[in-house]
Amino acid sequence: MSTVKIICIKELTRIFKDKKMIFSMFILPIIILIGVYALMFMMISNAEKEVEEHQSIVFMINAPKEFVAITETLNDSVTLLENKDKLETYKEDIKEGNVDLIIEFPDNFAEGINKADGSVIPDVYTYYNPSEDYSSSARAKYTALLEQYRQVLLTERITDLNKITIFTVDMKNEQSQLYYSEKATGKMLGAIIPYMVSILLFSTAMSLGVDVFTGEKERGTMTALLITPVRRVNIATGKIVALIILSIISAAIYVITMVVGFPVLVKNMLGDGDASAFEGLAINFTVEQFLQITALVIGMVFLYVAMVALVAVFAKTIKEANSYVLPLYFIVIFGGITTMYGSAKTGIVQYLIPICNGPTALKAIFEQTITGGQLAATLVSIYLLAIIITFIIGKMFANEKIMQNS
Repeated sequence: MSTVKIICIKELTRIFKDKKMIFSMFILPIIILIGVYALMFMMISNAEKEVEEHQSIVFMINAPKEFVAITETLNDSVTLLENKDKLETYKEDIKEGNVDLIIEFPDNFAEGINKADGSVIPDVYTYYNPSEDYSSSARAKYTALLEQYRQVLLTERITDLNKITIFTVDMKNEQSQLYYSEKATGKMLGAIIPYMVSILLFSTAMSLGVDVFTGEKERGTMTALLITPVRRVNIATGKIVALIILSIISAAIYVITMVVGFPVLVKNMLGDGDASAFEGLAINFTVEQFLQITALVIGMVFLYVAMVALVAVFAKTIKEANSYVLPLYFIVIFGGITTMYGSAKTGIVQYLIPICNGPTALKAIFEQTITGGQLAATLVSIYLLAIIITFIIGKMFANEKIMQNS
């Protein structure tokens, strides 16, 4: 074990003495994460603000004066038409995005609203383009105005709307939303963080593993290391342990940054109104959750490092190693994507599939839905596969053809 420790310390020392490597591993990813989140929410906020401030272009056919008066409170470009002779032309303008909304009142509208027996119920037509944000926003805005106008007409007909109100839903209920803040937070975090953690963990293992194994082979330093009186399996183990330690440190930074920074960034970027859904959410992991996350992340790191090391040892050049690692990267991405859609409440089989089960279990831990059997199945499958791959790597180190690139 002393030789494994020496090899491990050697690799760690080499990394931590390289300021550029420290920056690229531990600092740059945080800057990128925060920058991506900030840019994403800023673009969303700006897009919503732009839609809200847009002056809608609306054509109204046969519009009653009362409704026109209601629309005058808006700063929109409203064109009143007395007939629908050019309706088809205006519909094409809707499709092309030149007009946001067309509202067509039927010819018998006045007759229909004046008959209380319900024999004539006028139907107001709206035309809009759902693929255009401005058009969709205008339709929603004017639909609300039509409802307001309908309430005005009902009041004129019945005088007191309370007479026809049979019941309301949550009108006076201030406690309609019942949830545990910890679970709500876990649901929010579980939607994106498991995917991001999986990708970032593999990226770290990929960038370091290729250099530690293939890089040394290509530079010729691996040959000098192999002729020392040290068991080759210890050399392989020491390098893998060093990579695991570095990846765990990197993982801790990623997880803390995302878990703590993501909700705060959402609230700050979206503002009080848009971020109201995040009010009351609390980040408060239990000791059990912390231990579960720690065991799982270490296992994922172990597996990813072993996977990268396997192809890195086999490859002759860094370029070749990167080409071998790329398909593995896509597999990890796919495994992470599976957690972004659907529920973490899946069958036990999914918790037995390495790569896919790590993010799935992490999501379930955040949501507090994972069972002891699911966690055990995940950990056993991940650690077992990682140990098997490490054993294969040790055998590869004993093969001269592989290690000497012959």
